[in-house]
Amino acid sequence: MRVAGFTMLTRICIIVLGVVLSACAVSYYLSYYIQADQFYGREEYEYAIQYYLRAIGEDDTKAEAYHGLAMSYYQLGDMEGALLAFEKALEKDSLYTSAYEHLASIYLDMGRADTAIALCRKAIQTDSEYVRSYITLGNALFESGAAGAVKTLWRAIKLAKMLQGVWVGSDYWRSLNYGQAEAYNALGRIYSAQGLHNYALEAFESAVTLSPFWATPWMNKGKEYETLGKYLAAEVAYHRAIDISPKNADAYKKLARLYRKLNKDNDAIDMFREAIGIDPTDTESYLGLAEVYEVKNNYDRAIEAYNGVIQNAPDYPQGFLRAGMAHNKKRSYDRALELLNEALRLDAEYAEAHNAVGELCDAKGMYEQADTAFRQAIQCDSAFARPLKNLGALCLKQGREDEAAKYYRRAAALGDPTAQAFLRARGLDWK
Repeated sequence: MRVAGFTMLTRICIIVLGVVLSACAVSYYLSYYIQADQFYGREEYEYAIQYYLRAIGEDDTKAEAYHGLAMSYYQLGDMEGALLAFEKALEKDSLYTSAYEHLASIYLDMGRADTAIALCRKAIQTDSEYVRSYITLGNALFESGAAGAVKTLWRAIKLAKMLQGVWVGSDYWRSLNYGQAEAYNALGRIYSAQGLHNYALEAFESAVTLSPFWATPWMNKGKEYETLGKYLAAEVAYHRAIDISPKNADAYKKLARLYRKLNKDNDAIDMFREAIGIDPTDTESYLGLAEVYEVKNNYDRAIEAYNGVIQNAPDYPQGFLRAGMAHNKKRSYDRALELLNEALRLDAEYAEAHNAVGELCDAKGMYEQADTAFRQAIQCDSAFARPLKNLGALCLKQGREDEAAKYYRRAAALGDPTAQAFLRARGLDWK
């Protein structure tokens, strides 16, 4: 009996030990998952990923862990990792509405609007009251050019308002408020694209009212004011976006372009420099800065800015073209030619670069080479007026007046004012 009793006691201990170990495994999962969520809430996404992976290592059946992992990858810009993790979440739970919607958002960012539409419709099938699915679907329909985008976004707004009446005062109520703001912002984009700028402005104003500390609709408001010629209001809106999000380089760039339009070149320079300070790899800001310096005839500073473009985008031919043209204006012909040839190495069909080589050769008195370069530019782009006008001027310089008139006529027909003035002064028609 003692042996039998010992055997029974041993069996009981083994069973209890198994239960305890099983409980410990569950508690490890929960511990890791909770820590991962805490890191995610603090925007420490690398640590969140580590702990979501640990949770998954403890229990591979939980869809929410894969969803959290996917969101962390998404926040870090790792779209491939996010896609795989969202798909894993759906593999564990085929009714996970949020995973469908977030997958749709990623595919929309990748330019695959049709895939996004299908995923949003799947999300709506699993939960017809998930507001974000309608917002993403509206954006996807708009991007694809399909009908129903406006109707879908209004559906999102009405649904959010209805649900807010149920969830008054809760975190979900606040989420629904932000959802409405997103829907209005999306509506504004559609109205703007349709040329309905006053409607767009109303939509962006609704988004701002619902979510006053979201910079995007403020920037969109600024753009609409600018389109309507209300430049002071546009400036205020852009500044508000910067106040809300001082690390938002796009807001500085939009304000810089407005200042350029208003001939406030020094203010534009300051804004482009702010944008570059936030993102030193932003070639658009370097190009904008260089163009302002060129307007001010400060070619040394312009070349510095173009060098920023070349450094950050060594495969971008326009950077080399613009830098070469700036050196040409400084009469640094050898360096200009090096840069222009590099632009042509990157794109042999770059009509602007061929034309710039022609202008450089013309300035140096190398007329045969200039003639060849202008003709190459015309061959690359027959609708590009400038090399036609340049070739006409070169022919005129060499006494080839009939040939000059032919090229001037082609340039004038394309709208070149210099060619038109030349022909008009000689009583010649180009129409």
